[in-house]
Amino acid sequence: MEHIDIIVENYVDFQIAYLNRKVVMARDIEISVISIDDLIALKKIAGRKRDEIDILALQKIKELQNEEA
Repeated sequence: MEHIDIIVENYVDFQIAYLNRKVVMARDIEISVISIDDLIALKKIAGRKRDEIDILALQKIKELQNEEA
């Protein structure tokens, strides 16, 4: 079963994370999502095995995005 992590401490400065956010469209709704760099930072703090796997995938996504730019 999948789950959602809820952050209750300021591991990443919210103001900076908000400025770094990405806005995606889902139908006609704008949704703000955390940037890949900020998500990687949070996953490094969490340090779970699943987070280590996610970090590798996020770094690969970032590389692919940089290639497209």
